[in-house]
Amino acid sequence: MYTCIYYDYVQQKVLLGSVDEYVVVNPDLSLVDGNSVGISITGIRVNNESRVASHDIARLKLAHDENSIEIRFSDLSYALDNRKHYEYRLVGYNREWTMLAEDNNKIAFVDISPGNYTLELRQAKGDDDNRDVRRIEIEISSPWYASWWAISAYVAIGLIVLLLVVRFLRRRSREQQERIERERVLEAVKQRMDFLTGVSHEFKTPLSMIIGPLSKLIADGRDSKLQRTLNLVYANAMKL
Repeated sequence: MYTCIYYDYVQQKVLLGSVDEYVVVNPDLSLVDGNSVGISITGIRVNNESRVASHDIARLKLAHDENSIEIRFSDLSYALDNRKHYEYRLVGYNREWTMLAEDNNKIAFVDISPGNYTLELRQAKGDDDNRDVRRIEIEISSPWYASWWAISAYVAIGLIVLLLVVRFLRRRSREQQERIERERVLEAVKQRMDFLTGVSHEFKTPLSMIIGPLSKLIADGRDSKLQRTLNLVYANAMKL
């Protein structure tokens, strides 16, 4: 801060005095139009913690949990009539321009999702084609569990699980088909056995009625020729 000013008529210089120092200014220097001065970044806070950043910062990279951002700016013009309005937008988050109050040189965002954004800041009044736009690229990284390699791992695990489920379902379907086929074969064998058992029962009763008297005839028979015939009949009956 300068506490005094002196104009040297001989040297035609302006001297600005401060504590233990002074500055010599050439009064012939052209004045700079305050409206043409660019916007400088004067401070950045992330999660309520200050970050060291240059006034011409163009890119800001943050971790996934560093998603609350406050950016302060200034056009570095200290003229008394310097009353300007600024507006901003965060491309990728909101494409509409937001007007700031006259004395407000602070922009804040809270809980921004991971992604890539572009902060654009400009004067609120003026020709859209001629207004200087200050841009800062902001990248908020995804958490490890949402990174591309984590998603790839999830997809791989999902495919493996799906493959195991498909194999399990195919195996169970094959086992069910084998069980159904086995039950069908067993049912066919049972039906055949029941049929043979029924036929055998149908034959058994008449044969018993034949074999009994035939055995008595053989035991009481005296004619050898008739005896041979009866024995042949008995043998055949026993086979049945």
